[in-house]
Amino acid sequence: MIKKILVAADDSIHARKAIDYASDIALKYNATVYVIHVVNTTFRLGDYELMQKMEDALRQGGKEIVEKAESEIRVKGVKHFRSAVLVGDPATEIIRYTKENGVDMVVIGSRGEGTLEGLLFGSVSQKVCQLASCTCVTVK
Repeated sequence: MIKKILVAADDSIHARKAIDYASDIALKYNATVYVIHVVNTTFRLGDYELMQKMEDALRQGGKEIVEKAESEIRVKGVKHFRSAVLVGDPATEIIRYTKENGVDMVVIGSRGEGTLEGLLFGSVSQKVCQLASCTCVTVK
């Protein structure tokens, strides 16, 4: 039985599709949706104060992304949801949050671009689905 669904929100069209999909599943199973956004801090360069200001701005942007996702979930009729803005490597933080909260399913958007960077380093959705200890659905 699916009781807890995590959906990663980044304001992309793929994430919005993932939110729709997660909402549909949540309605069917009366599950709680965990909406998260991860502020990527893996690329830190330069002045500490400048980087801190940038991180603060990214956190605020993440909060707005999560609020927008919550609104979309509410419109779909989902009654039970939680949200969080996390900081760090996106794949690592999604997997950590999934384990800490006993999530049954991860729904994550995939850009599917097949870029050189994705080939060399792997995409967030690939990493999450490979390492998650629960069902993982990628949405294109």
